[in-house]
Amino acid sequence: MENIFQHLEMADRQRGNLRLIWEVAVTEERNRLAREIHDTLVQSFAGIVLLTEALGTSLGVNNSQCHQALLTIQNLARSGLDEARRSVQALRPKAMEGCTLFEALMQEAERLSTETQLVCDVKQRGKSLPLPAAVQNEMFRIAQEAMTNVQKHARARSVWITLEFKAHQVILTIQDDGIGFANAKAPGSQCGYGMTSMRERARRIDGRLKIESPATGGTIIRVEMPLAEKGENANYLKPNETAKN
Repeated sequence: MENIFQHLEMADRQRGNLRLIWEVAVTEERNRLAREIHDTLVQSFAGIVLLTEALGTSLGVNNSQCHQALLTIQNLARSGLDEARRSVQALRPKAMEGCTLFEALMQEAERLSTETQLVCDVKQRGKSLPLPAAVQNEMFRIAQEAMTNVQKHARARSVWITLEFKAHQVILTIQDDGIGFANAKAPGSQCGYGMTSMRERARRIDGRLKIESPATGGTIIRVEMPLAEKGENANYLKPNETAKN
């Protein structure tokens, strides 16, 4: 019986690893397509618009047919330019577009502070390391879920978000001074702090999610993400490190 459970656990681990590889590949391909559209179609259409505007200025006032033709070209180019830009925006996740994970966390905290009375403090510790796009996205979504639950259920006044880079791991911590996890799960609460969703996201990137609710109140959500050993490429996760929830 024990062997069966071990095989099932191994199969689940392998499925999680394959899902991560697939998500990384999809994210990288979407970013590649977005870059290609931006570097080719967007730039080409923008160049056409500029050239036709310059040509129209240099033409005499009596060249009405040429002006009409140029106007048609400009309209077509602008239409193509708008469509190409929409395609780039659709392919790139808006929250992480052109941002590091820390910058995206800062923006989300600023949004939360603007919409609520919460005081949000965001800090980064340690030297920033490059992370795979899928890892950044899942960690951001975990933080987003945690902050949403603080807003809706914790009755907190403040929330502290810390992104810490260490030699072999990156740690994301979201802490609030609210009523605490146990009380938030009391009968009648819709909360649960999105625990299932956050655990699933952590598992997808082979991370470890910890949720604590001290007796003094508040909740601490911590995501520990293993990185490659020293001397290896730090862009990649440890190959055999698995989340234990």
